[in-house]
Amino acid sequence: MKTKLTNRSISALKPRSAAYDVRDTDIKGFLVRVRPSGSMTYLLQYRNRDGIQKHFKIGLVGNIKPVPARDLAEKKAGEVAHGVDIQEEKKAQRLAAERARHGSLRGFFDKQYLPWLKEHRKSWRDTE
Repeated sequence: MKTKLTNRSISALKPRSAAYDVRDTDIKGFLVRVRPSGSMTYLLQYRNRDGIQKHFKIGLVGNIKPVPARDLAEKKAGEVAHGVDIQEEKKAQRLAAERARHGSLRGFFDKQYLPWLKEHRKSWRDTE
């Protein structure tokens, strides 16, 4: 199904027994996925340099309006056109943030060593 994604067109969407996509007529790859639960998500569908089809989650309907979602989809589609794999970039940013959290000794102790200690040592409180 294709339509221009606006407040009116999105509010008219109803859940079905299976998830379905409603594509925007203006921006190629911009769509709303409607799930049977009634939740709706803005996505940008694209292909990376290897030709693999991927989806980039823009946000949930209700948390973001159609116009800002369209603007973000247009920006990300431009990055894809320049050869950037936006999903891989997102994963790299998430990994860098995770490393930053564990970058200190306290972060390592709280997130990795203490759970291991509790599982493998009976007297873990003495060691802590």
